[in-house]
Amino acid sequence: TFDNSTVPHPGSITIGGSLLQSSAPVNIPGSLGSSASFHSASPSPPVSLSSHFLQQPQGHLSQSENTFLGTSASHGSLGPGAAELARLRQELDEANSTIKQWEESWKQAKQACDAWKKEAEEAGERASAAGAECELAREQRDALEVQVKKLQEELERLHAGPEPQALPAFSDLEALSLSTLYSLQKQLRAHLEQVDKAVFHMQSVKCLKCQEQKRAVLP
Repeated sequence: TFDNSTVPHPGSITIGGSLLQSSAPVNIPGSLGSSASFHSASPSPPVSLSSHFLQQPQGHLSQSENTFLGTSASHGSLGPGAAELARLRQELDEANSTIKQWEESWKQAKQACDAWKKEAEEAGERASAAGAECELAREQRDALEVQVKKLQEELERLHAGPEPQALPAFSDLEALSLSTLYSLQKQLRAHLEQVDKAVFHMQSVKCLKCQEQKRAVLP
């Protein structure tokens, strides 16, 4: 009977309540028709249908696996490149930041250098002006020393000579120190006393009228 043929076979699949055989057909005794017609008409379609359903999920899974593996491979191939690109961008940003810092430092150093250079130029100009003033003061000092030396020589001649010589100009006297002027005043007073004595003596012996001839004394 067909009751025994409904027992699930290890190589069969149950679809919609019917049993599909994937193995070779089984000859059932007492069945109508020849075994060749039963083999060709009944078992063949279930086997091909079963093979179709068995192969379809495998093909579908194989395509999904291939797609997933391809996507994973593509991600795997793009992953290191994206990481390398991110790293290069980070290094570029850091380099640009470092360059900006260097430019700012260079700008500050240039400003400081320009300020120092300007101060040095101004200091050089002041030094040149001070040098010119110092040279002028040195020349004036040398000229004054020559003038003082000349006045001292004249004073020495006045002090050593028998008669007073012509006095220097008043502007020259102002160049002398106060002690030198005191000494000159003392010398001139001494000479003045001698001059007064000489005048008094000449007045006593000379003619009052002509002041040339000696005075005649009547007996």
